[in-house]
Order: sequence, then C-alpha cells, then structure tokens
Amino acid sequence: MSWMKAPRDYQVAARDAVFDWFRSGNQGNALVVAPVAAGKSLLIAELIKAIHEQSPSVRILFPARAGMNRLKG
Repeated sequence: MSWMKAPRDYQVAARDAVFDWFRSGNQGNALVVAPVAAGKSLLIAELIKAIHEQSPSVRILFPARAGMNRLKG
C-alpha cells in the first residue's frame, strides 16, 4: 500500500517481537504497550499486512471500541 507510512524502528521491533512471541510457542493474546502517539494503529496495520502476506486466506477481526464511552454522553 503506497499510502502507508514506513514504520519507525521501534514499531518494527514491536512487530517482530509479537511474531517472535508466537513463534516461541506462546498462545493467547500478545500485549504491546506503547505511549500516546507511538503509532499503535500503524503497528496494527503492519501486523495485519505481514499476516496477510504470509497467509492470504487468514481472516482477521479487529474490533475497535475507541470513543464509545464518549458517545454515551
């Protein structure tokens, strides 16, 4: 995707750490902790892109609840 920004070094390291975690035989949820404005959405996009490139038939569900509490008023 030409519109995507190139990931920064720490985002690449986080992406690789997630894949390393699963390659080590871990199951369940991998947790990435990053501060505000660290590019977590780009990191998620990078993870999805890498998974899709390796396994195009894999389906990914990404539920997003950001801002839901603000809408309740």
